[in-house]
Amino acid sequence: MTEIVVTGEAKADPIMFVDLPQTPLFETLVSDLRKALVPKVVSNQGRREGRVAQPINFAAAAQLMAAVSIQEVCIMTKRDAIVGLGFETEEEAQARAQKKELEDAAQSMALNGPQKPGEKKPAKPGSPVAKAFPPEPSKDPAEPADPTDPAAPKPKSKVEEILDPLCEDDFSGLMNKVAEDYCNSGNGYIEVVRNGDDGEILALWHMPASAVHVFNEKDKPFKHFEVDDELASVIKYAQWGDAAAMRARMSIEAGKQITELIHFKAPTARNPSYGLPDWTSCVPWLELAQMVQQCDFDYFQNRAVPDLLVMITGKKVADSEMAALSNSLRETVGARKRHRSVVANISAPETEVTFERLQSDNRERFSDLWTTIQLSVVSTHRIPPLLAGISLPGKLAAANELPNALIAFQTLFVDQHQKVIQQKLGKTLGSTEAGLGLAATDFKLKKITDAYDMGQVDTMSRMRETTTQAQLEGRKLEDGLKQ
Repeated sequence: MTEIVVTGEAKADPIMFVDLPQTPLFETLVSDLRKALVPKVVSNQGRREGRVAQPINFAAAAQLMAAVSIQEVCIMTKRDAIVGLGFETEEEAQARAQKKELEDAAQSMALNGPQKPGEKKPAKPGSPVAKAFPPEPSKDPAEPADPTDPAAPKPKSKVEEILDPLCEDDFSGLMNKVAEDYCNSGNGYIEVVRNGDDGEILALWHMPASAVHVFNEKDKPFKHFEVDDELASVIKYAQWGDAAAMRARMSIEAGKQITELIHFKAPTARNPSYGLPDWTSCVPWLELAQMVQQCDFDYFQNRAVPDLLVMITGKKVADSEMAALSNSLRETVGARKRHRSVVANISAPETEVTFERLQSDNRERFSDLWTTIQLSVVSTHRIPPLLAGISLPGKLAAANELPNALIAFQTLFVDQHQKVIQQKLGKTLGSTEAGLGLAATDFKLKKITDAYDMGQVDTMSRMRETTTQAQLEGRKLEDGLKQ
């Protein structure tokens, strides 16, 4: 920084600190949440009677999403991948089956080889080839619109048709809330309101995971759930289908309604009562991310200048003049006060005012650090960087990176958790005891890989990948397309 020399009187005190205005970027600090997010290991060999403490502070885990943006991105990506696409309709299930038949037919033709010119081999009825290439049906104008047509109204799944009227908004919205809790804390809950114990189901509501505590009763394997309401009283909830039995064994008076909770629990061997999220080990990285964001914010808030050492040598400076110098420094800080000059009006001679930087500008290394933080967080969440909007530095995206990322994410992470949710819904709302007319097989969640034509995506990507090489070799793209 340019040195500023002014004349005047020196301050009597050897050191003086000038408080510059700062704007905290985060109301919730990761450092304040870190201790609450340390998992409490509970042995699977024992069973604690009474209320079981949550393994981590689920409320703190929810606050963490607002503290760091990359954490929210990861949680929402996982939520949308698991339940965001909704449940399969009958038409979509048929289309998926036909797609598999086409793939099997293509494989069969590849193994058997193409037909010779002039050779006509009628396909055997029921063979893969016959199924893959059926004769084109005559179009009847009176026929209903094709459900696969993008312009046609999207049909609802059987699950949505039956369960939407029972929800405040719709069942898909309810499952999004449940899945957000599930991905954030390892636990999600649906409250089931019946007409009396084990009677007709009247409503389905979301119950925040942070509010629910498991309570192990004295007699194994009985348990129920407890929720502390705003009036500091405890509300008891039964497990699915256990309301009437719970009322009898706990001597709950008649007329007092007992509703049930469906508990979705992420698989873990560390706690027998609750699920656990898979991201707790990345909390130090989240704390570092918050520090980097605050540092960047302060950098521009403080006129893009590091902290300064103001040295005043010579004779004493009057208090009024020192106060004016301090105010001049403060006027250079703030988003709308950048690049303002410091004015020092010192009356006494033989006084020198010098400004020096206390630290060098290391913002360039923040870019590499931020990339490292993001990659560490998404790897802990088991999300491919591409799906979180993160590009690897110094690496051009491969042509098949997207399909590979989708397939890996679906196979290694999403499938497992979709299975947990599908099985739980099938055993509860899809059971005969529910009386809703749904079967376990109706709760089929859509997959990411089904939403895209993965073969087409991969093929087109590889075509783009080799276009330049083909041109260099004198081959034409249209010839390959015709073939």
